[in-house]
Amino acid sequence: MRLVTLIDLGAGALPAQTPPAARFAPWLVQVYAPPQPPVLSDLTATPVVDGVLLEWAPVPLSGAVYVVGVGGSKDGPFTELAQVDVARYLYSNAETEAKWFSVTPSVRGVLGIGATVEAAPKVIASDEDLEELQRQIDEANRLRMEGDAKEALDRANQIAAEAQERQQQIDAERAAREAAVAAERARIDAIDDDEIISPVEKPQLRIDFAALMDRREGINAQADLSEVVDEKAAYNEALDRLAAYMDTLTSPTRWDDTSGNTNLT
Repeated sequence: MRLVTLIDLGAGALPAQTPPAARFAPWLVQVYAPPQPPVLSDLTATPVVDGVLLEWAPVPLSGAVYVVGVGGSKDGPFTELAQVDVARYLYSNAETEAKWFSVTPSVRGVLGIGATVEAAPKVIASDEDLEELQRQIDEANRLRMEGDAKEALDRANQIAAEAQERQQQIDAERAAREAAVAAERARIDAIDDDEIISPVEKPQLRIDFAALMDRREGINAQADLSEVVDEKAAYNEALDRLAAYMDTLTSPTRWDDTSGNTNLT
């Protein structure tokens, strides 16, 4: 026997059950749909001798190819001629009748919406047509040669300007080095009107002379890059002469000894 416990809920009906709110699960699997190629646009056909040149606006999608076909009517059927990855195709055929051409974009095997155009190869019907064609070819060649000549001239002018600018930089660097050495030598020669280096003047002189010698390695490296052989040799010779001159300044004390005066010789 089961015991049942009864609870008094009072008078009245039980409350109505509230329906649960709908819940949307964002984790549901969605099937990937590859993007459809856009509609091909700006398809044009230019008649050329024994053929037709087809051109169109490229599709702005990576990996796009174009299926080119030819048929007898606008609605087809079309026989595939080629699949190309550039926005142009030259149809070569000596037949003179008009044909319909179709170009359909395809991206990773998914065909888009193509376009059709009608055209016929150019026919040379007379000597005048042949002369006109030759004139067009000659004009195209002339324009191409003029363009190549202008490009070559512009490049030559650019190279000449760069060479002139580099030479100016080399001249400026050489002048700066020569001026630095001359200024230092002049300052040392005129360090004092009485031709004496006093102990007060020696600390700054030592700093200046050390800085001048410390810059030697860097200036030589710059000279090697600039390929200024003669100027580098003259610079080093001037520094060597200056160092030798400083070694002669020892009376009554050496020029870098702050314990006494040094006479300039």
